Amino acid sequence: LILDKSSSSKYKIEFTNTHKFRNLSFELISCKKIEFEKYLDSAALIKISQNDNVYIGWFFKYTDELNLYSNKIYEISLTDC
Repeated sequence: LILDKSSSSKYKIEFTNTHKFRNLSFELISCKKIEFEKYLDSAALIKISQNDNVYIGWFFKYTDELNLYSNKIYEISLTDC
């Protein structure tokens, strides 16, 4: 899920390998279901490229406070894996 902070618009994108959204490029590297006692989450390792900036990191569906990607215009959330 992409939130465009400049226009307060949400965009739901679905992809399995790569996807391009405006000047962002997404590449799905890995997708995992995480299961512990009393704890279930989904995590995706995603590479995000914007111009010359590249970010590679994990995105979590339920524990989104662990998502470390920051951008002035876009907020990225994982909705499914």
